[in-house]
Amino acid sequence: YLGGEAGTGKSAVIAALLTFATLWGRRNTIETMSFMGLAGLMIDGDTIHSYRSLKIDLNASSEIGHAVKMKIQNVYLSIIDEVSM
Repeated sequence: YLGGEAGTGKSAVIAALLTFATLWGRRNTIETMSFMGLAGLMIDGDTIHSYRSLKIDLNASSEIGHAVKMKIQNVYLSIIDEVSM
């Protein structure tokens, strides 16, 4: 959990983690999401529903389900911004 008042650097910490992962060629191991679209954009992410395609059958025979599985199979860290919203 990374919490704090507005302006305390939470987004800067997230940006540093993403930069580190990118420099190591491991950007796909961190997913960044939020409940609201603007918050997702601020951390180079998307909304949780959009990122995870939440109403999709994750059956391997489903083309979309397979794409979602491929997207998240290497993720080690999920960052969800603005949890209190």
